[in-house]
Amino acid sequence: MLQKKEPGCPLGVFDAILLDRFRENGKDTNYGYLPWYSSPGSQPFPDGLCLITTFKRFSFDIRSDSSFFYVVSSRFVEAFTEAGGVFEDCKQVEVRSQRGALLALQYHVCRFTSHDVDEVSRPDLMECSQDEFLPHPKRLEIRDDFKAPVFKVKKLSARVNLPFCSEAFRKIAQRMQLRGIQFENAHGFNWPAAMPFAQEFLAVASGKLPIRLPL
Repeated sequence: MLQKKEPGCPLGVFDAILLDRFRENGKDTNYGYLPWYSSPGSQPFPDGLCLITTFKRFSFDIRSDSSFFYVVSSRFVEAFTEAGGVFEDCKQVEVRSQRGALLALQYHVCRFTSHDVDEVSRPDLMECSQDEFLPHPKRLEIRDDFKAPVFKVKKLSARVNLPFCSEAFRKIAQRMQLRGIQFENAHGFNWPAAMPFAQEFLAVASGKLPIRLPL
């Protein structure tokens, strides 16, 4: 699943921060110490979360706010549930402008379950990045008996840390016309070559990625 440019679904970095409540000048706070940034998955999302953004229009159904959690619409939650999915964690969130104007209530923050490579695919089809030995696909064939509708693969290198989905979920999402999502066949996908960790970090940080943008 990759980013798709549509009205209200801009490409690139998702310019938003997740706080425990609305705060003016939220970017000037030490929000990086909040547990969903500093130690993701260590505790459940609390109630009352506020997503503060510079975007004026939200029409996408899923975007990553970091590599550890996603912002999804109620329609995405509906599609995911219909496909038999269970979130690792999911909470409704207010979406507000930097001045506090309420932009949307129909969004959630969530985490998908991450699986070891050998649960999802054949480990012999993975190669390692040159410095950090993080799994990096040469080819990815999802096992026929693996049925999770949307999932992550543990410890993938940053450029390919994508959410993956089943064919059943793709059909539901396309029927519901979920927005901002480009579906690609994992088996036939043109994966970028592995690169040294420092080079990869700079490519990700600068947005100059030699791959279409992950959600």
